Amino acid sequence: MATTDKDFIVAIELGSSKISGIAGKKTADGGVQIIAYASGKSDGCIRHGIISNEVKTKQAIGDVVKKLEAQLKMSVKRAYIGLGGQSLRSHIALEKKDLLSKASITEQIKESLHDESVKPPYPEYETLINIPLEYKVDSKIVADPVGEFGTSIEAQYLNIIAKESLCNNIRSTVAFNGVDIVDMPIQIKCLADNITSDVEKSSGCAVVDLGAETTSVIVYKNKTERYLVVIPLGVATITKDIMSIKQVEEAEAENIKIKYGDAYPDYNAAEGDSKQRTYRTADGRNIEIIELQKIIEARMREIVTNVFAQIRKSGLADNLLSGLILAGGGSNMKNITKLFEEMYKESIKQEQVKVRVANKLLIPVTKASGVGLSLDNNTSNTLLSILVKGDTPCGGDTKDNNLFDNAAAAEAAAQRSKELEEENKAIAKLKEVNEQIRRTVDQLNDMKRQLSKNLKDKKLLKKAQEVYDAAGEPEECKAALAVIEGKDKYKTQKKETEDLIAVLEAAQDDLDDKIAEAKKAGSVLGKLHSMIKDLLNDDN
Repeated sequence: MATTDKDFIVAIELGSSKISGIAGKKTADGGVQIIAYASGKSDGCIRHGIISNEVKTKQAIGDVVKKLEAQLKMSVKRAYIGLGGQSLRSHIALEKKDLLSKASITEQIKESLHDESVKPPYPEYETLINIPLEYKVDSKIVADPVGEFGTSIEAQYLNIIAKESLCNNIRSTVAFNGVDIVDMPIQIKCLADNITSDVEKSSGCAVVDLGAETTSVIVYKNKTERYLVVIPLGVATITKDIMSIKQVEEAEAENIKIKYGDAYPDYNAAEGDSKQRTYRTADGRNIEIIELQKIIEARMREIVTNVFAQIRKSGLADNLLSGLILAGGGSNMKNITKLFEEMYKESIKQEQVKVRVANKLLIPVTKASGVGLSLDNNTSNTLLSILVKGDTPCGGDTKDNNLFDNAAAAEAAAQRSKELEEENKAIAKLKEVNEQIRRTVDQLNDMKRQLSKNLKDKKLLKKAQEVYDAAGEPEECKAALAVIEGKDKYKTQKKETEDLIAVLEAAQDDLDDKIAEAKKAGSVLGKLHSMIKDLLNDDN
């Protein structure tokens, strides 16, 4: 279908089984209309939601974008790319500040706590989202601490973090195809926003997305995200189990899973059933259907066990009054809600539990004629939710297959890819610079402490001067900062480096003052002053 303007939104989901792209428009009734859809297999590209082969992923994304453009008759200039993957998780950050005396909490104090809280807890990770959970002034819990009087303030934040490589690899592969990323929203968060009600989020619920190679879990309480994790285990493992144990090809194993998959089978009923009891493989072997169901059930129980382990880890397992909301391809399996209900009772020790499957979004979704996307199942709900999150038009120029236009587009894509590569190198260099600055600050402070203890030690004074002269902002720092200047997506990294430079300058000034004090103590007047001071002390 050809569209008449650029006012459409594009979303791309990098799944472990397929890469999907969608274009759509917001409608007057608060819903969306799908005007184009394309997908392609991600075999050998994506593992557990992480790009495993850059070259193949670039090609797969390019193929999806070209298919969308062919339907739209217009180029795709921008897109929203869903973010998932194994390293994605939440982390609780606790910050505290003691005041010298009882005083009013200012906006600056609140901001300083926030700035500390966003620092990643692990090397090679970055903070994607920072959510304030609770403020406590002295012993009083408040919604906003600004203006409150107290002698101390504590703040609790939920950070959603991921490995830097997760985001950087997505940026480079998408940029290679000449597409700018508007935003990379968290997939499970987008999905939860569109399949759960405010009432469910308020009373407490967990959304479980049963994907191919990952299972994502997000927990809500009081309308706020409280826990998030991506488990590197999904329903595609069942297909591999059948392939391995029963020695069948992948396509046949997948068909077996779909046809006979039962998350909570009744084996007694199956034995007395007069229906077909065996499955005949493509190579002529007969396999008991009960054997296949046991393979499927065993893996599903492992997945659900991991889900409940994470829900318990959230600390809210006993407070999810709205229960569990299941989504993703794995939620289509027969008796999936019964398995979760029974294991919920066993694991969480609750008699009354709520489990439902979210078959569709809460908002109306329609599609234009000819769009090959099925809205009859929930396998596309994550992709649709990424689209709903968008609000920036993503259309480019009209596609007329002009060779000159295509060459220009290819040149622009190559240039953007080069720029992104430079940005990634700059971020890596800033990480090295930050560590170097921290070491230098430690050396300056240590030398200041040593010199303070013995101002008359000439050898120590000489060494302190050498340390001071050698200290300074690394040469590569300014060049790296210049590369990311003005780019909002790197503002956290930029601020961290600038803050460290300020700390370095303060440490330099402190040591410089101490060197001046030591030089004065070693001068003739300084020695005379010291002698007079010693004599006065003796008289006393």
